[in-house]
Amino acid sequence: MKRITLLTILLAALTLIFSCKQEENIAQAVMGSVSEMTFSAQDAEPQILRIVSDAPWKLDAPDWVTVTPSSGSGDMEVEVSVDDNLLDGTPDEPREAQVIFGGNTLASRFVLRVYQEGDAYRNAVRATVSDLGGLDDGKAMILENATVMALSSAGGIITDGTTNAYVSGLDKPFRSVVTIRGFAGKVNGMPAVKAFDEANVTTEADIALPEPTDITETIGTYPASAIEYVTVSGEMALAAGGGYEVVVALEDRTYSAYMYEAPASLGVPSLNGHNVKVSGYSLGKKGELSFNLIPVEIVDEGVNFLFFFQDDFSWLAPFVEASGAGDSVGKSADDHAMNVYTAKGLGEEFLAEVVKHGYEDLFPSARVIYLQDCYLKFSKNKNVDGIKLPPMDFQGATAVELSFDWSVHVGGGGPDDVMLAVEIEGEGVFENGTKISDPVAHTMKKEGWADGPQKWSWKTETFKISGVNNETRFKIRPTTFTGAAVSSDLYSRWYLDNILVVPGEGFTPTPPTPPEGGVTFPVVWSFKDVGEDWVEGVDFQLLQPTGAWVMSDTHDGKIILNRGSSVAASTLTYRNEGAIGVRLLTTGFYKDDYWLLEVDGVENPAGTYGVTFSSCSSAAGPKFFVLEYSTDGGSNWTAVNTKTTSEKMTDTAGTTRDVTYTYALSYTSNAANEVLTVEESFHLPALSGKLLIRARVCDTMALARNKELNGPDNGGTTRIGRRAEISFEAD
Repeated sequence: MKRITLLTILLAALTLIFSCKQEENIAQAVMGSVSEMTFSAQDAEPQILRIVSDAPWKLDAPDWVTVTPSSGSGDMEVEVSVDDNLLDGTPDEPREAQVIFGGNTLASRFVLRVYQEGDAYRNAVRATVSDLGGLDDGKAMILENATVMALSSAGGIITDGTTNAYVSGLDKPFRSVVTIRGFAGKVNGMPAVKAFDEANVTTEADIALPEPTDITETIGTYPASAIEYVTVSGEMALAAGGGYEVVVALEDRTYSAYMYEAPASLGVPSLNGHNVKVSGYSLGKKGELSFNLIPVEIVDEGVNFLFFFQDDFSWLAPFVEASGAGDSVGKSADDHAMNVYTAKGLGEEFLAEVVKHGYEDLFPSARVIYLQDCYLKFSKNKNVDGIKLPPMDFQGATAVELSFDWSVHVGGGGPDDVMLAVEIEGEGVFENGTKISDPVAHTMKKEGWADGPQKWSWKTETFKISGVNNETRFKIRPTTFTGAAVSSDLYSRWYLDNILVVPGEGFTPTPPTPPEGGVTFPVVWSFKDVGEDWVEGVDFQLLQPTGAWVMSDTHDGKIILNRGSSVAASTLTYRNEGAIGVRLLTTGFYKDDYWLLEVDGVENPAGTYGVTFSSCSSAAGPKFFVLEYSTDGGSNWTAVNTKTTSEKMTDTAGTTRDVTYTYALSYTSNAANEVLTVEESFHLPALSGKLLIRARVCDTMALARNKELNGPDNGGTTRIGRRAEISFEAD
């Protein structure tokens, strides 16, 4: 029954499509059940192909492929078989060919792709990294004596001492010498191993990263025509379409180095808005004013700006993976825009996460918000939609700047005719003196669309707003938005990403002042000031001109991160994540850096002070800490409750020593990222004034990992979190 039904349907379709007179005895249309077949190199079993045609077809096949029968018409089955793919008794290189079941025209023929396995490396060339650029794309090779110089999140950089290349999927350690069996190609126009079957470590090389070439002042003319180790200084910022870039503003225009496959250990998102110096390997141009840079080392040179709100929608990533959402703007084509209300993997769970982040759908009954790869799409047909941004704490600022990236949808007739506006709910006005901004249009125009498809693009908009308070809310929506289905026939589909709200001119945050009449103990940091506004996986920062700190619940104490002479300025991020829960994190902690708990205005008799907090460290972070206190403003420090390792510790240089410390991470029972609760107490005489307690890295020995942490920045993270507390009990 299925055979008769398929024949009837296909022949009916062919009759409709090809109503003109056929050439006698030659098919006007031929169709097949599969378009590809794969066979083993030797003793391959024949495979069956179903062919449907409206008249006899002609066969065109290579001599190693046999089709039986070799002619026919109507609805029939043929057997496809292949000769053994051998040379001198062993598998030859893989081969493929087209088998053509010919009709009357090129459009009417059916093409079957036949692939036969073999030994891809039978004729592989033995090559060095310097040879890669001269090999054809897809050429099998055995790459020898390549030293791993850097790893990205999805690959790495290798060198032979003369030339550098990129390897997709590389995961071998730094300074290891590897032999790779893979295939030559290009990535961003640069020589690369695009795929490999095997990468074996042969030895380790006594090689260090080269001295980087500083291209900050010449970034405008930097060609990025070779993979080179360079350094660039600028401001870390969100990049249009996702990710981060180091922005360099020169006299003529603004240029950038895009953080390509940045390793998570570098903590790039937490450096958003910071002045940084990034060293890494260039990997081709990204655009006219930008190039790709795989970051290897990042020096945080201080906060460049304070932001009240920032969202690059990276928290959408799990939902993107679950639903299969695509990247329409990036691909310049309509690509799997998944309805957040109904698509598989989204629905109630996704909407709950949106509410948790504080967003509101302006037209929820229309159900026309769509998920893309870490950004959002709005509107469909006559249902025009927008979004209300979460509440924000402006910390006393009355003037702010709101910016975001947006794009318009492109259909068969060109870009949608969308104009956006921002609307203020509550206090505040725009520069035009009203609560609705001047409308903005996208740079893509319909004029010239007949010349062919144009590339979709992101556009950044910035709005200055004055007179705001913490009750102010912002709505972003098309000018045609009414909250109901509109009568206009114009489409208003648009995309949103990278929202940022920063202080306007003249705003300086005010640090906490010591309370009058002394401190009430215990002094507690439960992080409840941010509390419900905190979202898992999203960073928030409290930044001050003198460094980064977080106030205690009653604003009578601070937790401060002090990087000593190792880093120019402090960096502190909040995050609610994993076993440690809410915590403070810093990247690249090393010897003599410390977490500082400061309480001013203490008026206590003699008694016992206790300090409690939780801590953990990544695999690359420091392990030994000493707890110290000071009652003279930090001029002198006294260590408490110290102990010494019971066995000698040996670093990679062969130096053996004892380590004296108060507590250690990843030592004996504590693994990397495992939470350690620190509880220590000590006695002090009567105290009037300031009490300082710090947890200082006293030794950079990496314990069971049997290595010395080298600086200036080891790239790991160290965290202090959950509930921190200083208690007091009088004698």
